[in-house]
Amino acid sequence: MRTHGVALNVDPTTLTRSQRAGITGRLALRFNDGHRDVFFPRADWSDFPVVLLSAWLPMLRAVAERRSIGADCHFMDGPFSFAVHATDDDFTLHVIDRQTSARADWTVPAAQFLLALREAGRVVLDACDAAGWDSGDIQALRTELE
Repeated sequence: MRTHGVALNVDPTTLTRSQRAGITGRLALRFNDGHRDVFFPRADWSDFPVVLLSAWLPMLRAVAERRSIGADCHFMDGPFSFAVHATDDDFTLHVIDRQTSARADWTVPAAQFLLALREAGRVVLDACDAAGWDSGDIQALRTELE
């Protein structure tokens, strides 16, 4: 089974905080098939990175540790999600656009994906700290990264 590179596309300069303390900004999965980068949902996708990363991290850690057989990870905005299943040292990600019924499968090293999630979480937390923001969601992400 061929594995692909994976990272999370986050841009701390896009983070904004609403009056209700929700933090939005660029967040997308970035796969590399050896020839090009492929983004899901898309390179400029904006969502709620603090909430999503703090939700995805424990679910995917449980899959990696075989405490769970899989995880369904949803983006908060839009009809996008990805299902994750462990195979040996890899994750198979089934990315789904429920609006168009488009689907794709990617096999990525589990350790690389978990590291990418943690690195993205640190980037987001650093930006939140620099802005002086704090909330229950930020503290939840901080706890997941400890």
